[in-house]
Amino acid sequence: MIILLLAFSPCFFPPNYLSLPKHERLIVEAAVKDAQHHLEGIWALTLRLDLVELSRAPCFEHSLLKGEAWEVRLRGYTFFYIPFCEIRVFVDGDTLTPLCGSIRPAGYKWPD
Repeated sequence: MIILLLAFSPCFFPPNYLSLPKHERLIVEAAVKDAQHHLEGIWALTLRLDLVELSRAPCFEHSLLKGEAWEVRLRGYTFFYIPFCEIRVFVDGDTLTPLCGSIRPAGYKWPD
């Protein structure tokens, strides 16, 4: 029973981005929802997505961008809180629309 609780421990803790200001929290929540839709075959292994970094992306350009672009970097965790994947999503800060993103293996270092 204890092993089962430890295996699913990523499900029991609140997300680490709840303490952010409201607008930034909404940006991260939009990115998390978008990332969950695009995890496809590995969604069953990803029990939790946590915020790694949130920053403005002034150099980002997209045809659907209406306001300021934000770069949201997430980390996906699997059973026993083991890092599983790194996710980067660009979100329009005005419309809270995820514009594009990518998924990489755990430990991947995104270029600045």
